[in-house]
Amino acid sequence: MKQEQTLPPAETANNKTPAQEERRRRGRPPTGKAQSRAEIQANYRKNKAVRTVTVTHLRDDIPALKMILANTPESLGISQEVIDRLTRGVFDAALD
Repeated sequence: MKQEQTLPPAETANNKTPAQEERRRRGRPPTGKAQSRAEIQANYRKNKAVRTVTVTHLRDDIPALKMILANTPESLGISQEVIDRLTRGVFDAALD
């Protein structure tokens, strides 16, 4: 009678048998750093506040402000790009 050979169980890369290995869950693994929607929105508002400034001015002052922007002296060293951006902001605010 022949003796049957028993083979060692199949091993994976981390030396665990398939029965011992945990099943991997589908999707992206959790990092423990997930934020709630309220936290995400608060961060958005905080970052947006860093990028923009809200200025309140009287409507009566808009013509004077436009005149200053149209006749900005070069001695101030303000680039034309900045002057154009400020002018657009004043005109957009005046239309509201």
